[in-house]
Amino acid sequence: MSSSPRPITDELKALWTLALPLALAQAGQALMGLVDTAVVGRLSETAQAAAGLGNSLTFTVMFFGMGVMMALDPLVSQAIGAKRPADARSHYWTGVWLALTTSLVLLVPLVLMGPLLRLVGVAPDIADGALTYIDVRLPGVAGQLLFVGARSYLQGLGRTRAIVGAMVFANVVNFGLDVVLVFGAGPIPAMGIAGAAIATTVCTWLQFLVLVPALGPRLEGVKRSLDVTAVWRAARLGLPVGLHLLAEGGVFGLAGLLAARLGSSSSAAHQVALTWASLTFCVAVGIGSAGSVRVGWGVGARNLPAARRSGLVAF
Repeated sequence: MSSSPRPITDELKALWTLALPLALAQAGQALMGLVDTAVVGRLSETAQAAAGLGNSLTFTVMFFGMGVMMALDPLVSQAIGAKRPADARSHYWTGVWLALTTSLVLLVPLVLMGPLLRLVGVAPDIADGALTYIDVRLPGVAGQLLFVGARSYLQGLGRTRAIVGAMVFANVVNFGLDVVLVFGAGPIPAMGIAGAAIATTVCTWLQFLVLVPALGPRLEGVKRSLDVTAVWRAARLGLPVGLHLLAEGGVFGLAGLLAARLGSSSSAAHQVALTWASLTFCVAVGIGSAGSVRVGWGVGARNLPAARRSGLVAF
């Protein structure tokens, strides 16, 4: 089955309409770390270096999990393209189980960051602050991956407004909580680095919960229970993406570790530059996600010329 090809300008417009909100949503993830670094930087350069390093290492590990969760992008979009909404929702529930399983795996390297920091030779004051930040962020790993799964489902449906809304809401709340928890207010004591990590952890879960109503009503014929075969199939699809993102993000994480060996001033400056730079790739990630969705729609509809055109325009 195929239809007459769309003009490239129409495809480009449709792609960008989908890519822009996805890029903004991706930028929202990086922005929370940027706000943490900026607010904690008002305490001291050592605190800023520690929070920045902790955020960088946490995000590097979670980047792998986010890549694994990207397996849902083609699965959901192909089901939507084939006009099988119940299958798309079943893939979402597969993603829920995949997120919970992957988050448990990711806790292991995060818990073992202490020996790594000592092995690399990070200054003890920076290492202690970074480990405090990482430890408090541990409960947010599952929330982050669940958010990515919900985002994949909604972008497969073309419902991107809720994704942007959740990102904006979470970032506004994160800034307010950062200020209150880092410096204290009224009966709330100043928590420093731990306060910034608590704020981001809370808002990570908050942005997921905000998306839940946007998923829509229950559908008939949806598989919600754990299907080990389906989870393994999705994991095999997402694992190469996760490894690619881990390799890419790991280079920046390694650079952060090396900068931390040079002292708090160098480490703080590096983390500020790195956090700002992390915003720049968000547009590319948004275009890639939008391209994956539109290709999936074409494949699901058995319109391979449309799928090819969407892929080429995304490139």
